[in-house]
Amino acid sequence: MTRKPPVEHVDLNLDDLHQRLAASPMSDDDKKVFGAVLDTFAFLTKELESSRASVSRMRRLVFGATEKMSKLFPPDTASSTTDTPSTAESPEASDQPPPANSNSAKPERKGHGRNGAAEYTGATQRHIPHPTLTHGQVCPLCAQGKVHELDPVRLVRLHGDAPISATCTNLESLRCALCGEVFTAEAPDDVGGDKYDEAAMAIVALLKYGTGLPFYRLSRLQLSFGVPLPPSTQWKLCSITGEALSPVFHHLVDCAAQAGLIYIDDTNAKILGPVRQPGAPPPPASINEGLSVLGPALRPDDRTGTFTSGIVSFVDNQPIVLYFTGWRHAGDNLEQVLGRRAPGAGPPIQMCDALSRNTSGDFKTILANCLAHARREFADVAHLFEGPCRHVIEQLGAVFHNDSLARESGLSPEARLAWHQERSGPTMQNLAEWMKTEIEERRIEPNSSLGSAIKYVERHWSALTLFLRVAGAPLSNNLCERILKRAILNRKNAYFFRTQKGASVADVCMSLIQTAEMSHKNPLHYLTSLLKHREQVAASPERWLPWNYEKTLAEIQDLAA
Repeated sequence: MTRKPPVEHVDLNLDDLHQRLAASPMSDDDKKVFGAVLDTFAFLTKELESSRASVSRMRRLVFGATEKMSKLFPPDTASSTTDTPSTAESPEASDQPPPANSNSAKPERKGHGRNGAAEYTGATQRHIPHPTLTHGQVCPLCAQGKVHELDPVRLVRLHGDAPISATCTNLESLRCALCGEVFTAEAPDDVGGDKYDEAAMAIVALLKYGTGLPFYRLSRLQLSFGVPLPPSTQWKLCSITGEALSPVFHHLVDCAAQAGLIYIDDTNAKILGPVRQPGAPPPPASINEGLSVLGPALRPDDRTGTFTSGIVSFVDNQPIVLYFTGWRHAGDNLEQVLGRRAPGAGPPIQMCDALSRNTSGDFKTILANCLAHARREFADVAHLFEGPCRHVIEQLGAVFHNDSLARESGLSPEARLAWHQERSGPTMQNLAEWMKTEIEERRIEPNSSLGSAIKYVERHWSALTLFLRVAGAPLSNNLCERILKRAILNRKNAYFFRTQKGASVADVCMSLIQTAEMSHKNPLHYLTSLLKHREQVAASPERWLPWNYEKTLAEIQDLAA
């Protein structure tokens, strides 16, 4: 490979560039556009040369402010008057909890201090009895009272070790000098037949797809510990893990299809190849190719990218998280999932943002759009239109505050709906009337960036306010965006998948890891248990879900006893 020549630095004069632009044969509209580009370039160059230059300042200049209220409107400007008075109750006035629980109060946010001993649920527990006393004995000090048990004094000690450790068993071997017979010691019972045990396979999958650690980084770490684990070996272990876990993944798809509420979103992904060209025959079936109830589909001619879709649903209050990577958009993947929905079941609530690709599939749902995305439209232009944007963000903040109170009070979906209709309905109605008045009376230019934000809300008003009409409809899609961070983390660290099979293995492993974590289960123990009982998992995957696999393990142990 030849190295690229260094970039040649040329001194430019802004006035000279504007004169040359004015003398060019371009149209006046083109001159105006390129003039703005020159001014922007000059401004950014000046800011970079300034002593005030910083990453945070440049990010704000280029991408706008962050979405937090305290960042959008600093405290020193919080008391300034806005163009439009607030028509919703302030958060202080809305602090009264809903009728279902009059004693609920929002707890203070915990700090980031040391963890208590009770937090180490995965630690090995040892009980050390008192050497001389037991419960009910006479006190040796006063000789009158009796001692009773208290909570034990817990001492925590952490031990360091390599992610993958190894044990070399050396069997003594002897040979007869006369007849040549070789005598070798018997291998202990704890030496298995496979080189890599189930826990090793599970920890590799967890490090790769749970924490985003690339294969080559783990390989270098293991080599420094004297336990080599090449990247190719790691991939082989992950491939075996993905195939062993795929029955549970498919069963989770069947369960998610029956949910009454489904969150969906997607993010970009990259698969190196072989890339299937538009209209080309489909490749051999991968792990999740069987997801399609219609069989492998041809890639449409207008699809050029690849995506990782995230789907979150709850069935019997149990969370289910699914990832799908390929050419399909989130809406296409939702179509495949809902293709497994039981006949006669009503349409579920679909929470997503307002992108058209989230509804690109052929399915029927009750559409709800993300109110946090609508808020973001105003947060992005808050530095240009502080007064109106502050008004909108405060109104939406009151609505989210009402939802927080309802969630903390444990209201049922029907009670939550009534609560929002009473407290949030007037706020949203006033906000709709305010936006309509601002546009009609030309206090806000419809073609401005603020006008575009208002048009976005008006265009999707019905889906944005579904929580005021349908019980159980959420306000935002933040839950799905949070679970997509796992896929984004893998993308940022590994950059790409080499093949579609690699992407499918990642989908299976990430789905089970994320579902286990949301079910408050130890993902390492869960994956290890599935790998140890892969034959039983393949035969009855419904018994090996994160929320019931421990019961299945207990039954197996009882039978063995």
